[in-house]
Amino acid sequence: IANGYLSGSGTILTVHTADWEHVVSHLKLAIGTVSHKKDNVTAISVLNLRGAIRHLKLEVKSRDKFIPRVYQTTSPADRVALLQGLMDGDGSVSATGNKVMYCTTSWQLANDVQELVEGLGGISSQRWYDRSAEEKPAECQVRMRLPAWVQPFLSPRKSARYKPGDALWSKSAPC
Repeated sequence: IANGYLSGSGTILTVHTADWEHVVSHLKLAIGTVSHKKDNVTAISVLNLRGAIRHLKLEVKSRDKFIPRVYQTTSPADRVALLQGLMDGDGSVSATGNKVMYCTTSWQLANDVQELVEGLGGISSQRWYDRSAEEKPAECQVRMRLPAWVQPFLSPRKSARYKPGDALWSKSAPC
């Protein structure tokens, strides 16, 4: 759902080149071609997912991506894993100030990420940017603050920068 291509004949996952070995080691799926592209991006084709993508109606363009409703109502551990996948793909944490955000061009996905964060006990807000001057679609930053028990990144490159939230926040998972 995060950073990749779901709407064509194949399923492509794109990741920062520094993260690709880590991502591939966590995939429990068969992978096909791996191609290293310019600008620190690696594209990985993932095999045998077309049926599941069609079933979940995820065969859409980036601007129409969303989180399937069934994923929003699963266990807290599964929702954290979903958040981690999204954040490893299209999330970031600032080098200073511990500012955590998720970026998307999809209005629905921005709302769904905000709901996911808040369902885990976090707080979030959205900020939209007009990028038409760059001949790009508008982009939303979903800014978030998470409870201390939620680690938003699995990627070593991103998780090394992240510092868990305010100590006053609950360290227990939501019901």
